Amino acid sequence: MRLSIVTRAVLAAAVVAAIAAPVPAHAQFGKLLKKAKEKVVGDKDSSAAAESSGRATGPLQFRNAKFDDDVIELTPAVLDRVMRGMSAEVAVLKRSAVSGKNLSDEVESANKEYDQIGKDHPDTEREAWESSNRKIEDCIDEKVGELNEQHQSDAPARFMSDPALRQKMADIVEKAGTASERGDTAASRKYMDELEAVSNPYAKEDSAAARKQCGTPAPKPAWLVRQEKLATQRSALADSLRNLEGRARDTAIVATGQGGGAAHGGGGSQGASGQLTRKQYSIALERLVGWAAATEPGSKSGQSYARLARYSSTELEAMQAKEADLRAVTSELRDFHVWN
Repeated sequence: MRLSIVTRAVLAAAVVAAIAAPVPAHAQFGKLLKKAKEKVVGDKDSSAAAESSGRATGPLQFRNAKFDDDVIELTPAVLDRVMRGMSAEVAVLKRSAVSGKNLSDEVESANKEYDQIGKDHPDTEREAWESSNRKIEDCIDEKVGELNEQHQSDAPARFMSDPALRQKMADIVEKAGTASERGDTAASRKYMDELEAVSNPYAKEDSAAARKQCGTPAPKPAWLVRQEKLATQRSALADSLRNLEGRARDTAIVATGQGGGAAHGGGGSQGASGQLTRKQYSIALERLVGWAAATEPGSKSGQSYARLARYSSTELEAMQAKEADLRAVTSELRDFHVWN
């Protein structure tokens, strides 16, 4: 039976979008064929029309590849190394299947509760609470400002008549300067707060007077507190899911440098210990997943993908020679990452 670490990881993708987190390159593989298909559907030629209707238009014709430091040629030697990395990645994901599924389930649960709260308490309810509190807080700020201005006008006379107060303020200013010179920001803030308290001893009284006149802001509703807690929780869960996949990817990168010396094409330069760089591996993996999906028997996206993809004859021969093993490991990765 196939294992699937994130059977509901699509939910995690929604979490990632909610927190504006960057999507890893390997998490975008599943979008490749979709983008290719969308682009072809927009073209008004016969091949696009045939593709959109699902009719075959002949053998796949891939364009010539262009290689650089990141897009390396998948020669037989390089392909072996990438597939070794893919197998290592699958192995780590399988070992993490239980924890991954638990994280996925927690994400689903948090999303359901978050969405339900949103249904029970529409935006208008939250906006009404915010609007009411904003009016009260603006009123309080205005009244406190007026009272503070009165105290400031009286301050010079108060300081001149109280030598102890002047000395206390001078001591605090000296301590704050010393803390600033040694880069102790926490101490600097502490002394500045003390200075504020000494120079404005009426702050609490003014606040109480303003609240008595303006009212007290309503506390945050329990449902909103819970919703915000869920937002924080699912953000942390999404990070855990990304870290889990990140560890698997790190293992894969290490595996590409094992079992042989330098072997790469297209002028690409390798990382430490002869390993492929993360970008080289991710792009190679994307191309392999795309080729496997495009050439899969019965695939309707083959022609669309072929119009955008580029492979050299050396690469096509290498992939065809390893077709069975390549399809097997690609299928496992697609299951884990929900790319299909």
